[in-house]
Amino acid sequence: MNISKSPCKGNRSFYPLPEGVSELIKGESYYINMAATNDFYFDCYEIYIKEPSQSNYNLVDSYDPLGYFRWYYFQYRFAKEGTYYIMPVITATDGTQYSGEFSFNVKGNGNSGENVFDENTYFYNRIPYNVTPHFKNEYCFNQKDYSRFLNKKGQNRGCTATAMCTAYSIYHDSALSPNDVKWSTAGTSWEYCKRYKENKRTYFGNTYTQKEALKCAYNCISNGTPMIIGVNGAGCDHVVTAVGIRDGADYNNLSLSDILIVDPNGGGISTLGKYTSIDTGWGLRVPID
Repeated sequence: MNISKSPCKGNRSFYPLPEGVSELIKGESYYINMAATNDFYFDCYEIYIKEPSQSNYNLVDSYDPLGYFRWYYFQYRFAKEGTYYIMPVITATDGTQYSGEFSFNVKGNGNSGENVFDENTYFYNRIPYNVTPHFKNEYCFNQKDYSRFLNKKGQNRGCTATAMCTAYSIYHDSALSPNDVKWSTAGTSWEYCKRYKENKRTYFGNTYTQKEALKCAYNCISNGTPMIIGVNGAGCDHVVTAVGIRDGADYNNLSLSDILIVDPNGGGISTLGKYTSIDTGWGLRVPID
């Protein structure tokens, strides 16, 4: 287990854990990684975090491997300065629990120069991205902050509703809480978003390529509108909100890392390069006017 700037990609028999961060910076998002040396069975993996000034641990993530555990990660934003305590808890198939405790010190952001706003530019890993108007940290919602999205297994499935609220809030510069949108076991109803249309073409799922989706995101963001995009590589169906374009990106040769995103799984800011590809089975969506 470690904390890094990039997620783990597989079990440790095939992939090493990514390099751990030397220090954690207030306001930054990091990946908490756990990878097995060899696949093994267990019932549940939970992560508890105790923030500075808190006396008790809070459950922030849980994972049911539905079979062999290989590897898992999730993103967490360390919003406070001070000492954080992280406690992973593994529940074995016989009900036995195993846990450990790790502490990490989070420093003030000072003048680190990383991941900061400068008018309509956001510097991610010191690389400038041109972002939509009204892009603010306060609109980067974390689905795990909302218990209404938990299913019967304790898994949070609120990425769609949360990504929709992030897109709508940025576009209108007015916070739309994930607590205030429609939700059912089938997911969100997308009442604050619509299908993306361009040149009389509507981008339904399974009607476009990844290259076309990247160009749509470029055009949409350039016109000041965030876009909701499906992604592969999350271990389940997942969507994110695209909010920025790398300064100098080549429109005819766009890559995943050219698109800045807000990930509802943690509320962190990264690029589409965090995931393996765009899930073209999802329809592209934008906030309603």
